[in-house]
Amino acid sequence: MFATDTPGHELMRSVSAASLRDPSPIVQQFPDVSAKYHMQPLKTTSIDYARPSPVDALTARLLACSEDNITFFTRGNRVYFKNLNNGVNEEATQLYKLSESRGCLRAIECGGKSLPGVVAVGTSQGFVQTWDIQTRKLILAWPTSKDISALAWNGPVLTVGSVKGTVRLYDTRISPVEKMREQSRKNTRHQSHITSLSWNANGKLLASGDATGMIHCWEAGQTPMMPLNVGEFVQRRKKIQHEGGISVRDQLHFVLCIIETQD
Repeated sequence: MFATDTPGHELMRSVSAASLRDPSPIVQQFPDVSAKYHMQPLKTTSIDYARPSPVDALTARLLACSEDNITFFTRGNRVYFKNLNNGVNEEATQLYKLSESRGCLRAIECGGKSLPGVVAVGTSQGFVQTWDIQTRKLILAWPTSKDISALAWNGPVLTVGSVKGTVRLYDTRISPVEKMREQSRKNTRHQSHITSLSWNANGKLLASGDATGMIHCWEAGQTPMMPLNVGEFVQRRKKIQHEGGISVRDQLHFVLCIIETQD
């Protein structure tokens, strides 16, 4: 405005449009059933955990997440867990400390939908332990093949792969532990250490991969355990062979999906 000598018409500052805006940002809300809701920027949580050494990089699987969004990781010979659900602001909590006589931690695997509150760990000395997440108490513990390299749950059945190439299936419902070990099923088809294990969605097919790139597929309930005839015909049996070691479990999921489609 122009200044004048007329009383009541002094020079005044104009109000900018920016000053009329609400200083607090407007957060747009979407219903939780919409695609935009799930595409919103998510809160991230950083956790520093003990990564495997270069020697163990192919075999060690030291990070897992449960169906209830609880992640498990290691720091040295200790297993920790942290709740990642929205609205929960808890510090990482120690589950347990592995004694030196049990070797080093090699694998952590959470139970699936049927066992959301259970986590299994395997060690380099061949010991397996299952823990109750809520109570932080040990459920089962038993020795198996030395130097465990992979774990996978199929309902209450825990599949254990070793550096020697053996795959064992333990039904954790069997009691006592000695009887469970006696009734466990075993196969020794692999010639190198197991790097990954994966069951399909209905729990009828198991895929196992090793460090040489070999994948075998097994059908649950078969006695004795014999690989399915899939892949190329090599040495009197069909096999699936890759150039490198099988180190990603999603590759085995993909293989199982192909087999189910073919059936």
